[in-house]
Amino acid sequence: MFKKISIVLVVAVTMVFIIANAQKKPITLRDKIINLVKQHHGISKPDVIQFFIYKGYDVNDIRKELDQLKINWNYQALMAGWKFYQFNLNKKEIAKCLKFQKFTDDEINYAINQIFKK
Repeated sequence: MFKKISIVLVVAVTMVFIIANAQKKPITLRDKIINLVKQHHGISKPDVIQFFIYKGYDVNDIRKELDQLKINWNYQALMAGWKFYQFNLNKKEIAKCLKFQKFTDDEINYAINQIFKK
């Protein structure tokens, strides 16, 4: 009796394990990029590219995913700019910090204009 219950239990656990693993889909580069951008509000496109190059991904694959995702880099610059604004930095200091984070001039101008909108 104990042997039958053990066999049934082993089969049941094995089936649950197989079903659970079959339903998992691999985490794609696209998913990883989305997660990174969500976790780090205020990250620039060059920093995302550099991060995934460091992780061993091909730069062309990274750029392809970024182009398809249509991330709003102006918004990312704005979020980074707000962080600096909270430290009472002025326009010039915020712009310098955003430039250091590799945001483009257009993204920096957008962020500055939104932060200091009157």
